[in-house]
Amino acid sequence: MSAQTTYLISAPVNEAIEYEYRTMTINETTMVGYPTPAWEEAMHKLLDGTLLRVDQVELSLVGDDSIALEDGGFAAGLGVAHNIHCVKKIKQFLYFDYFYPEVESGSSHYKYLQHHADHCLNFIRQSVMCHMDTSLYTLVWAPGEDGKDVIKHKDPGRQKCVNWNKIQSWMQSRATSTDMLRRPP
Repeated sequence: MSAQTTYLISAPVNEAIEYEYRTMTINETTMVGYPTPAWEEAMHKLLDGTLLRVDQVELSLVGDDSIALEDGGFAAGLGVAHNIHCVKKIKQFLYFDYFYPEVESGSSHYKYLQHHADHCLNFIRQSVMCHMDTSLYTLVWAPGEDGKDVIKHKDPGRQKCVNWNKIQSWMQSRATSTDMLRRPP
């Protein structure tokens, strides 16, 4: 199904937006739990190609500027890429000992990582509120760890989602590298 939406913000990616219905997964094995090489590879694939090349016309449509690229155009990224980057940074901070074994808790580097994770939580909170998911989540009683029943969400069922593969292909077609960023004189 194609997008039949009037977008409030002009963005080059709008041409690639297509919707599909998907069933959300609560405990996707690669993404949930202790980090593994498979998780790291999955995150790398999600973030690969998310630094984009845009032209002057596209920048003027959003009323902004950006760092120029050595071979023409400008660097930019989609908000969804920043959100995924933030999910990665929060996971890395949650499993601090796995990702940063050389960093001491309380050190200046630790405080930087904590600040980055906190920034990411706030940014994702704002994004989630801005792009409200209107799916209805129902509840069920389930056995708790202490033997008492607790309330849990049921799997949310089918949801209307952006076709992620199409968006990722669009980003890949415009991908650039930080090596191409024009440095100030």
